[in-house]
Amino acid sequence: MPLSIAASGKGGVGKTTFCALLVRYMIEVGKSPILAVDADPNSNLGALLGMEPEGKIADLREDANQPANTPSGVPKARMIETWLNQIVQEGKGFDLLTMGRPEGPRCYCYVNDLLRQFLSRLKKSYPLVIIDNEAGMEHLSRLTTDNIDRLLIVSEPTVPSVRTVGRILELAASLPIKVGRQAMLLNKAKNGSIPESVRQQAENLEVSATLKLSYSQTLGQLYERGGSVFDLPGKLQDDPELTKIAQWCLSG
Repeated sequence: MPLSIAASGKGGVGKTTFCALLVRYMIEVGKSPILAVDADPNSNLGALLGMEPEGKIADLREDANQPANTPSGVPKARMIETWLNQIVQEGKGFDLLTMGRPEGPRCYCYVNDLLRQFLSRLKKSYPLVIIDNEAGMEHLSRLTTDNIDRLLIVSEPTVPSVRTVGRILELAASLPIKVGRQAMLLNKAKNGSIPESVRQQAENLEVSATLKLSYSQTLGQLYERGGSVFDLPGKLQDDPELTKIAQWCLSG
């Protein structure tokens, strides 16, 4: 079974950036092929990995829910599997699957059930699955019954942001999927330091680890010119903070 690593957090904390960095890091240390899943409706993971999604599960779901889009005599299950294979984009060391917007007001129960089956089979082809989620992860939970082995909740190093982590932990506990080890990732730490008030607030959270990732001016410049994480110079495996995070993800 693959190891599934999911990142969650409210908008703007940098979870998509972190997921992209983690994909590149894991490729560098030989953990490919990786399935990168963009389960955030904003769908920005592909751009940070150097590709734009050519198709999304949300579009597939809408098309499959229209009887006119299924050719006569072709079982819907076979058609959905064909479409799903077409929207999985191949990269160097990773494949990208983009979910897109949440479902609309129609009934998608049958289509979602078929998608769950295919996604479960798809994941088994990869040793590692890295998932970029929205804060509550409801979008993901509708399309999978698989467990999440590692959950990192990304937060800025401020007291209000850390309090939000507590609410996300409560939401994760209510999902119909089992979540394994959980950690908080304090992102954008200025000069690599965490304020004492933030440390004290973090002590109230029921997580197995509190991890840190410093603010990077190089990343900011990369975004300004529309680059991907693969444009970053050097090797990410030489970064001690990313190495500590990866070790936590990969440890038993």
